[in-house]
Amino acid sequence: MAIFPQGKTTLEGELTLFASRWDPLLFGLDYNHSFENLLRALGTQYYVISPGEDTGVNLFQLDDSPALRSHLFDMVLTMAGGGSEAEQRQIRYSIDAVMEHSVVENRGMSLLIQNIAPTEDENSLYVRLAKWCRICPDGSSGRYAWVSDAAINQFDPKKFRRLAFDCTRIMQKSFFMKNPEVMEIFLNNMFFLKRLMHESQPANMLLNIIAECWI
Repeated sequence: MAIFPQGKTTLEGELTLFASRWDPLLFGLDYNHSFENLLRALGTQYYVISPGEDTGVNLFQLDDSPALRSHLFDMVLTMAGGGSEAEQRQIRYSIDAVMEHSVVENRGMSLLIQNIAPTEDENSLYVRLAKWCRICPDGSSGRYAWVSDAAINQFDPKKFRRLAFDCTRIMQKSFFMKNPEVMEIFLNNMFFLKRLMHESQPANMLLNIIAECWI
């Protein structure tokens, strides 16, 4: 089937509407609100992501599992910009400590940073991770805390059938060229949520809509 330069969104919308007859799960990453009206009409919970505004995402508060801990390790290591063997052990220990905390609502990067000892090194693990934390031990808040350290996680994949995010503002070149790590963390978290959503409802077909994926 040939897809021509003009009318791609219209065609994609028609295909999505046609597939809706099978009542599929739906996950979308939108751009310029191209699919917003259609997705909302299909009962999709639709959110707009804006730099500096809390995304509502905190994966530490999901149900514990080996897959989650593995993803959290990759996420925190990416936040740190990589790490030595000693730093990786410290990250893994800190994640385990957070996940074993009895109060789920307290879990998150703001709790994890409490297990990382601050040093005078300006490039220490503590300094590299602090910018991702909503509340640091010294009372400060990191510039990227809005990405994945929400006070309360709003996205339980077991409770969603149709979920979409408009990512226009963080995908604009003026933002992502200066903040590539934000895009990596956010998109990896979104795809992980999508995976859990599908795994919790395996009998259902999952329809993925990635608008303007070339961006």
